[in-house]
Amino acid sequence: LHFLHSVCGICHRDLKPDNIVIQRGVDGKKVYKLTDFGLARGTPDQTMVQSVVGTRHYFAPEVVEKGFYNSTVDFWSFGVIAYELVTGELPFIPHQNLKNIVVNLIKKPAGCIAITEDPEDNTRFVNQFKLPQEHHLSRPWAAEFTKWLRSPLNSNYKERGQLAANEVPVVFDDLDKILNMNVLTIFAVNYCKRLEYAVSAEMTMKDLIGLIVRDTGMDEKELYFVLPTSHPHKTVTPESTPLQLYVEEWSDTSKDSRKWTKCSNPPVMLYIFQVKKECDYNAPEPILSILARKFIANKFKTKEGWLQNRVVLDMLYVLTKEQARYEMLVSGINERALSLEDEMMENSFIIDSIDKQRIIISFACDQLKSLLKEAQAKIPSRQLISSTQLEKLNRNYEIIIQSAKSIRSYLESCLREAKAMVKTTNQLRKEVCGKDLFD
Repeated sequence: LHFLHSVCGICHRDLKPDNIVIQRGVDGKKVYKLTDFGLARGTPDQTMVQSVVGTRHYFAPEVVEKGFYNSTVDFWSFGVIAYELVTGELPFIPHQNLKNIVVNLIKKPAGCIAITEDPEDNTRFVNQFKLPQEHHLSRPWAAEFTKWLRSPLNSNYKERGQLAANEVPVVFDDLDKILNMNVLTIFAVNYCKRLEYAVSAEMTMKDLIGLIVRDTGMDEKELYFVLPTSHPHKTVTPESTPLQLYVEEWSDTSKDSRKWTKCSNPPVMLYIFQVKKECDYNAPEPILSILARKFIANKFKTKEGWLQNRVVLDMLYVLTKEQARYEMLVSGINERALSLEDEMMENSFIIDSIDKQRIIISFACDQLKSLLKEAQAKIPSRQLISSTQLEKLNRNYEIIIQSAKSIRSYLESCLREAKAMVKTTNQLRKEVCGKDLFD
C-alpha cells in the first residue's frame, strides 16, 4: 500500500478482505497480495478526488460526507480491516443502515475505534475507545494496537495522513514498531494463568520476576521456571535474560500455522510452578461478555439476527479460551515431568557413585577387620581394640551401607516415577491437545 501511494501515485479506493489474497510458500509462510484495482486511480499528493466509490463498511467518512478525499481513504480501510482481523467483526455498527452508519461516523470523537449498538435500545449507539475483550492478542500487543487504531480510524483525514520523521506515514511507521515488539508468553501452572510481557535487551530477570510476583501473588523464592523441551535456551540460569527466553517462531500458535508449517509450537515460551510444602491452586472463572451472562441467566430475549450471532460468537470465544487454558495446563505438567526425568537422568551418575563408594567402604572395613585380627594374633597380650569400639565400628558401617542402599533405592524410585509421569502426561496431552473438549 505504501508502495502504491509513494512510488506509483495510486489510490486503491476499495481495500477490503475480499481483495486481499494469501499465497502459501513451501515453508508455510504467508505472502499477502493486493488485488482488484478496478476502482484505483492516480492521486498526486495534493489532489483531492471527487466520487463516491468503495465498499460499504470500508470507505472513509469523508467519501460520503464531502465527496472529496485523497489517498488517506486507503488508511481508513486498512484500519477497518485490521480491526476486523483482530475482533472478527466490523467496527462501526455493520448491521445498521448506511444512514445511521454515516451519521455516527461523522459525529465520532477522536480516539474512538468502534461504534456499537446498545442491545437493549436499538436507537442508542455507543462510542468505543478500547478493543472488546473477545480477541486473541497478547495484552501488551493489544494495548499498543488499540493506540495505533486511533490513527487510521481518525475521522479527520488530514491527521490520518500525517508523516513520521522518516517521511513514512505514521500509520505504517507506528505499526512497524508494534510488529517489532517481543512478547514473552508465560503460563503460571498453579494459577492456570497466562502472563504476557513485552521484553527488551535492557530488561533483567529481576524485572521479569517482579512482574510475575505482582501478577500472581507468589513469593519470589517460590518461583520455579521450566522451559519447553525444544526451547533453544535449554535452561534458565542466573545469567539468563528475559529476551533470551523469547522465541520468535513461537509467537504464532494458531492451529492454521501449525498445520501449514507442520511444526507443533508450544502454547507458551515459559512455565512457572510454585515450590513450597503446600502449594496454592486457583482456577480462574471464565470471563463472559455482558450478552453471554444475560443469555446464561435466561435474561436475553431477541429476534435480532446480529445479536443472536454475537452471543454465539461470545460463547465460542469463552470455550476456545477455556480449551487453550486446559491445553496450557496439561502441556505445563508434561514439560515439568520431562524436565524432572531429564534432571534425574543427568544425576543418575550419583547412583553409580554411591555403589562405587559402598564397595570401597565395604572393602576398607573388611581390610581393617582382617588387619586387626592378624595384629591381635601377633600380640595376644595386648587388646588393640575394645569390643565396644568394634561394635561401634560395625554399627556405623551398617548405618552407612543401609543409608547408601536407601538413597540408591530412593533415586531409582524417583526415576521410575518420573518416567511414569512422563508416560501419563504424554498420553493426557495426546488426548487433550488438538481435540474439542466441549464436543
